[in-house]
Amino acid sequence: MDMLLNNGAMRVRKYLKENDTITADGVGYVIKNIKAKEFYSKKTAIIANGAGFQEKLIDYMLRNNYLTEDTNDKGETVYRLPPKEGKENE
Repeated sequence: MDMLLNNGAMRVRKYLKENDTITADGVGYVIKNIKAKEFYSKKTAIIANGAGFQEKLIDYMLRNNYLTEDTNDKGETVYRLPPKEGKENE
């Protein structure tokens, strides 16, 4: 489970480096078909449907400060990368 959460977080962060925000449904779409496999193991865990896993991943990413929660102009909840530390707003 930890490997799936980590792989999903990496994929969402990569998406957010190219795009400003993502919705919860967007997270589910981005993490679709993520795989995790132990070294020297034949067993592979795959997220076939991201919708069932997206809430766990969003909670994990918010707790570890990988994401910040915000609302857009339509009132929808969106997520973005947190501001980089050491970068001052001018």
